Amino acid sequence: MGEQEHEKSAGGEAADALKTLLARIGEIFGVFDLSFFVAGAVCAGAVVFGGYISGATWLSRLAPEEWKAVQIGAAVLGCYVLGIVCFAAGRRRRRPSFYLRLPEQLQAFALDREYDLQALPPSGTARAERCSLLYTRLWAEMRQDKALAPSLNLVTRYWVMAAMCDGLGVALGLWVVLWLAWWGQFEPAPAHPAHAVMVLVGVALGAAMWLCFREANRYGDYQMHEVVATLAYRHDARRSEGTPRSAPPSGATSS
Repeated sequence: MGEQEHEKSAGGEAADALKTLLARIGEIFGVFDLSFFVAGAVCAGAVVFGGYISGATWLSRLAPEEWKAVQIGAAVLGCYVLGIVCFAAGRRRRRPSFYLRLPEQLQAFALDREYDLQALPPSGTARAERCSLLYTRLWAEMRQDKALAPSLNLVTRYWVMAAMCDGLGVALGLWVVLWLAWWGQFEPAPAHPAHAVMVLVGVALGAAMWLCFREANRYGDYQMHEVVATLAYRHDARRSEGTPRSAPPSGATSS
């Protein structure tokens, strides 16, 4: 019996160590969000296309087939940096109107008494900033409750998808600008394809950009909806159990 308990204890410790290792690996990939590479690669393609239609001489010196590990690593890092830049530009597009929807979500889930909306300024930028602070508070509450981990994982997935779509929208916008610039050249070098092809590709790029921004907004709405719904579930569960609520968040957001 003693040996079996010792083996079980050793197995449990090994499983805990493996879980810790996987969690650390997940944190590393969380810092280097792989979704940035998608937008970065599309943006890098636009840069190369811009060099192609402008007749840049540096394109002839790229020679990817001759690249070594250093050049490949630099290209990957460059795509990642471009992806972050595209994400930052796309995320600025949604501020501050995104946070102004928070009061409606709180009222819809009957959380307007739990989170003091009356402390918010009546209108203007200050109101959006205060909504942003309150939304950050909601995220913090959800992160600190281990029982809400499944919802946190889902909300994080929504955040990643919104970030990817925001970045892709900006990268595709760069493609649209370059495509129109090439189309507007009087004597382009290289020459344009058929007029119908130019129109179809231009429309496709514009539609793809619009869809990416639309999906970014949709995932952002899902994200806020899930955060508020999760906290509403937690408050309802605590009320049904008779557990007193922690210090009211309004004091942290009204300063």
